[in-house]
Amino acid sequence: MLLCVAGLMSSCASAENANSSVVTLPPPRKDGGMPLMEALARRQSQRELASTPLPDATLSSLLWAATGVNRAESGKRTVPSARNWQGIDVYVARADGLHVYDPAEHRLVRVMEQDVREAAGKQPFVREAPVVLIYVADAARMPDASADAVAFYSATDTGFISQNVYLFCAAHGLATVVIGWLDKDELGRRMKLGDSRRVILTQVVGYPAGQAESAPVKQAVADTPAVAWRDGAYRGRARGYVDDIVVDVVVRNGRIENVTVVEHKESRPLSAFRDMPRRVVLAQGPDGVDAVTGATVTAGALLTAVRQALEKAKP
Repeated sequence: MLLCVAGLMSSCASAENANSSVVTLPPPRKDGGMPLMEALARRQSQRELASTPLPDATLSSLLWAATGVNRAESGKRTVPSARNWQGIDVYVARADGLHVYDPAEHRLVRVMEQDVREAAGKQPFVREAPVVLIYVADAARMPDASADAVAFYSATDTGFISQNVYLFCAAHGLATVVIGWLDKDELGRRMKLGDSRRVILTQVVGYPAGQAESAPVKQAVADTPAVAWRDGAYRGRARGYVDDIVVDVVVRNGRIENVTVVEHKESRPLSAFRDMPRRVVLAQGPDGVDAVTGATVTAGALLTAVRQALEKAKP
């Protein structure tokens, strides 16, 4: 592990010596969120992204989920790594330049001012994505491994990281897709990676196109204190466009864990039933959650039903 940490610190140190800036990220959010099985059910690749920048609070939790330290005493990560080599670095390409994520300090270190997103994928949407993650393998951190082993473990470890990103995005209403169609050698040259380091994959992340208006709700989540609701399952009901909408709200450890629409006869855009319960959980209540365009009455009734349920959960 010391070899891995030393390798990354060397990269970060050289970046800082090159007059780069360090972004100290806010603490990642490690509690709450969506149940794993629901996140798996929602996991998908999405190529239509809004250009709205991701707030640092969201990026902080995203990077920690990707490959952050989850056991401080050992420095081990949220993803497994062959022989604990931790041979994959996550670079973050944005309009303000290229950064490398330092898991030990949970920060970003800018390694260059140039925007390299246009080289991170052949599809036009890649260069417009607010965040492009670039997964770089360092063979120098895999001593005594054959070339085949380096290639195998680099691909495997990158797969673990990218799937964590997929699940985080599914749970937080973000769009993402991995990119394999790119000139990896050209991107590596632009990043000035050197001989032992190689680009494996890239992955774009952003708000889904047309849904960037929910960004303020997501940004507020990391700073929203937990509301001390009483644990239990509570039902609420409100009149929708066609008939009553019935919801169940589950509270655990004082926080809203899940919101489920259990009954409705609406025919308006059903995206309200897909997106809004998740957004209520993220915001820990209906306040500040915007209605879905084209389904104002339906969305308003859903939020009213949630409020009615939460009235029963007040301490």
